[in-house]
Amino acid sequence: MKTRDLLALTGLAALWGASFLFMRVSTPYLGPFATIWVRVTVAALVLWIGFVVRGKKINLKGSWGKMILVGAINAAIPFTLISAATLTLPASTASVINATTPLFAAMMAWLVLKEPLKGNHFLAFAFGIGGVVALLGWSPLPFTHEVVLAALMSLGASMFYGIGGVYVKKKLMGFDGEVLSFGQQAGAAIVLFPMIFIQPPVSWSVPIGVWLAAITLGVFCTSIAYLIYFSLIRRIGPTKTLSVTFMVPFFGVLWGSIFLNEALSLGTFLGFGLIFISLMLLSEGEVLGLKKKVRS
Repeated sequence: MKTRDLLALTGLAALWGASFLFMRVSTPYLGPFATIWVRVTVAALVLWIGFVVRGKKINLKGSWGKMILVGAINAAIPFTLISAATLTLPASTASVINATTPLFAAMMAWLVLKEPLKGNHFLAFAFGIGGVVALLGWSPLPFTHEVVLAALMSLGASMFYGIGGVYVKKKLMGFDGEVLSFGQQAGAAIVLFPMIFIQPPVSWSVPIGVWLAAITLGVFCTSIAYLIYFSLIRRIGPTKTLSVTFMVPFFGVLWGSIFLNEALSLGTFLGFGLIFISLMLLSEGEVLGLKKKVRS
């Protein structure tokens, strides 16, 4: 992997890891629906401006139904679930639980795409579940119904990411990555728009820092992050790009500790370690370049 690709991968992990921090800051004021609506709307606008500046056309004629669907299952629902979870869970815990996404992706690929499950997949699921249990069982958080519900929401977000990945693979592979990114965020904004009236924030008059967090979430952690993501897929392929999954929890924990003074516990490290092992088993070490190549 070239140095620029490694730096891009690290930057992507840092941005996605920071998303948990910014949701943790803005959600208590704006609520989950408004926070995520601002996130995806700002992201869609930034991407659209990028198309206009470069004179690139967005050809989504006849495809808005698919974009609204992928926007719902791959952005609006999982983003909102994570945002709601951060009302209870520290950003670090939420980011580590989110690392279970590849496990759900493998499960959904088995159910929908009929991709076979191997023995290492089942072992990976066991380690992943053990990691989540460790996070909750050995942490400073009280083991309450609210904490369990928040953890389940984080897991639910990972499940929807898995469903979304399968849907993209089946229905949307013909779209340019940048166009798909814009369509997904715009579709999510359309889905969430009614929700900000059904469950609006207590007040839109919130501290400027809250607005900065929500806007940064949209500009950097969503629009720019997705541009880096699709660029990496084109340059180094999806398998190596998947290694970002290993790095996001590290940055989620780091940013939460530095900026929110979140306490790190034995459960944080044990849970992260178990989920890391589960992802290594799932990828058979390939994303970190540890898988041996078979000579022909």
